[in-house]
Amino acid sequence: MPGGSPRRAALGLAALLVLAALVRFVGIGAQSFWLDEVVTAQLVQRSFGDMLSTIPHSESTPYLYYVLVWPWAKLFGHGEAALRSLSALFGVATVAAIWAAARELVSERAALAAGALAALNPFLVWYSQEARAYALLALLCAGSFWLFARALRLGDGRALAWWALASALALATHYFAAFTVVPEAIALALLIGRTRAWALACGGIALATAALAPLAAQQRRGGGADWIGDITLGHRISEIPKRFAAGEFGNQLGYVFWLVLLCALAAVVLLGLRASERERRGALVALGIGLAGLVVPVVSALATLDYVFPRNLIGSLPALLVAFGAALTVASARRAGGVLLAAVVVLSAVALVRTATDDRLQRDDWRSVARFLDGRHARILVTSPQDDGRALSYYMGGLLELTDPGVETQEVAVVELTRAPLRERRALLPVPGFRPIATSDAETYRLVLERSPRTVTLGPGAVLPFAFRPDDAAAYADLNR
Repeated sequence: MPGGSPRRAALGLAALLVLAALVRFVGIGAQSFWLDEVVTAQLVQRSFGDMLSTIPHSESTPYLYYVLVWPWAKLFGHGEAALRSLSALFGVATVAAIWAAARELVSERAALAAGALAALNPFLVWYSQEARAYALLALLCAGSFWLFARALRLGDGRALAWWALASALALATHYFAAFTVVPEAIALALLIGRTRAWALACGGIALATAALAPLAAQQRRGGGADWIGDITLGHRISEIPKRFAAGEFGNQLGYVFWLVLLCALAAVVLLGLRASERERRGALVALGIGLAGLVVPVVSALATLDYVFPRNLIGSLPALLVAFGAALTVASARRAGGVLLAAVVVLSAVALVRTATDDRLQRDDWRSVARFLDGRHARILVTSPQDDGRALSYYMGGLLELTDPGVETQEVAVVELTRAPLRERRALLPVPGFRPIATSDAETYRLVLERSPRTVTLGPGAVLPFAFRPDDAAAYADLNR
């Protein structure tokens, strides 16, 4: 619960926010947009009404993020840094919300620890630098959890009303917010009782959910998230703790994940053996909400709807960080907790530095592909996977999908996304009648430029069977050249 010196608390929070802003804004435009961000960039370049009418067919989330990023783009532009800066602001605010939740639920020391963990958490930082809805989801789930903790302490109608508002906004950002909001509602019923104020708050959230139901049904029929089911559920579940601890490419930073996991297990031991009743109660409440946000979607996936994916579960991370911060700041084990906290902070910083300096741990570099092709005479581009042709088209200034009867060209550019080491990359079969004349190998792609001694007319049927796997390659023609 709140306590201690207000000035000291304000200074501690200010330091955390400065740190959070530094790691989120520095280098925010260094990476090119990847496919999903290109979708955002193209949406916000439409008129507001046209954007809203397109979302049910192009997205798998509700409207709120796009309603906010549209005017932001009009003010600051559509470039990488401009669009992502809104998410960075959401990310900084998320740190404040996590700090406030831990202070409300546990102690000021726990608030500083949880805030530090959030400021440097590689997963939160990654999505604070992405022009998608996930940073807003994390912020509103963190805000909902803070207001849940406040309602738990005060138990009055006003606190519950603010919690309901934050929860409804979270649901208007991403449907997976329900997996944190519903456990909060159940916890409030169990801990403060099913009062009239609680019923009204839950009723408001239910109305918001009902309003979103037709959109959710339409987007589900559209199948925009069906690709998730192509990845085995077991693999996706195993990725969740790795990414939560070490970032989007946490599976390649195993040393960070395993050491953070050891610190977390040690913190659980401290919590179980040395915590006071209030410390243990606050930590267990946070842990229960956070784990419910992970377990319930998995159970749902086993039963019927399988949309489990680490980034969809980012809303459960704030509560987990509050629990972690509480376990690391048990008053009767300050020295041991401080050592563990320092270790986790250092490991998080290592993951951030490694991600920022290793191209293989960054987004697909479509800007480099476009620069390589600039001034070339290739009128046909083949991309694998197929959908990423949209990202390349964005940076090339508008490519048109190749249709019969084909296009006349003497050059073909073939791009394959791959993060395999250079020595392990397979040779690409040339398009018949063409031979490779230039190859560009980067950490995230291989690009081969091929030339024919004479002009050849190529359509999609001629290109796809030979360039790549026919089921995941697409041909694009730059008819503007």
